Amino acid sequence: MPSSTAGSGSRRCRADRNLDIALSDRTGVVHVTQNRVITVTVDGPGKLQGLGSDDPKSENNYADACCETFEGRAMAIIRPTGIGRITVRITSEQGESAQVVLHATRPTPDGQMPDDERDEMPAGLAQPVAG
Repeated sequence: MPSSTAGSGSRRCRADRNLDIALSDRTGVVHVTQNRVITVTVDGPGKLQGLGSDDPKSENNYADACCETFEGRAMAIIRPTGIGRITVRITSEQGESAQVVLHATRPTPDGQMPDDERDEMPAGLAQPVAG
């Protein structure tokens, strides 16, 4: 049920990638009245730089790999640490899961990625969310 603006699939990245995570149904409707504790794991040449939600009362540490969604949403920031395939898995306490595969490439001289690569993320427990 979790999904991500990154969604399930494969994308390229040269700089930090923000993954918008949403608790959504199969049609993409976000369940804003449901919250879940989610865990994000990263395999490959990347690391979880931060994870959190917009919950103003949250006491979660952004450096932790777990957080509770707020109004059905959270965000993970993935930082490439080298070149290659980065697999990001998102799981909930209820056993729901999604994964996104990123392909880290060489950064541009200014450390950014071209605009045409910014919106290439896939869908799943971590499905792409517009906006």
